[in-house]
Amino acid sequence: MKTKTTLHISAALVFALASSCWYSATAATATTAAVDPAALVAKLDALRRPSAANLKMVFTLTTSESGAQDTYRYTGLIRRDAGTLVLAEDGDQRGQKYLYTPGGYWLYAPRTRRPMRLTPLQTLRGQASIGDISRLNLADDYSAAFASQSEARIDDHDCWVLTLIAKSPEASYASITLYVNKADQVPVQADLMAGTGRKLKTLKFGGLKKVGGQNLLTTLTYIDAVNTDKRTVQQIDAVESSSTPAAMFQPQALVLEN
Repeated sequence: MKTKTTLHISAALVFALASSCWYSATAATATTAAVDPAALVAKLDALRRPSAANLKMVFTLTTSESGAQDTYRYTGLIRRDAGTLVLAEDGDQRGQKYLYTPGGYWLYAPRTRRPMRLTPLQTLRGQASIGDISRLNLADDYSAAFASQSEARIDDHDCWVLTLIAKSPEASYASITLYVNKADQVPVQADLMAGTGRKLKTLKFGGLKKVGGQNLLTTLTYIDAVNTDKRTVQQIDAVESSSTPAAMFQPQALVLEN
């Protein structure tokens, strides 16, 4: 009789545990079903790029390694219908121009005869590539879904975890793991991945504040995946409407403007 009672209790315990696991999985599914991954990515795009179709952005890139820091100034000219033109204002890159258009990436250096073709992973400064700075619309480049492990805690924030898969070879990264704060749906971190699945760097989002009448993420920190002491901070200092003509966003125009 004692054995039967023990068996009954054990069976009840197994059933309770199974029910608990089923309930937890069902609750998690129901919660994620109420959130649209594509909408979270669209919000990130809106927080990285002002809504104006033609604008000027002033920013700095500060590189850090082994305790040493250097800061450099840049101007970004952005036209929604044409591309992004980044002008280096000081340092060893002074006078250089980095152009992104839907047709590709180019660099023009002073006293050279023609622009040089680049890839999106070409370094702009430190850990920040030209693709990181100039290609600002993830929704165009990636399809988004919840990761198999859809929740995580990052920097004391309870986050949704999304997997972004590149739609085309032109995207800067083969995939991105994106962590979005559940409380306000503001991104916290992105792990930027190569096609082999190797993490190239981590991007930390911060500095959310109103700039030019719009809430923007004004501090973006790019951290090397192998040596985390190597990092580059992009600090957006000013954003304003611009009237840059579309003709400037052509590779041949990079030479004519000098």
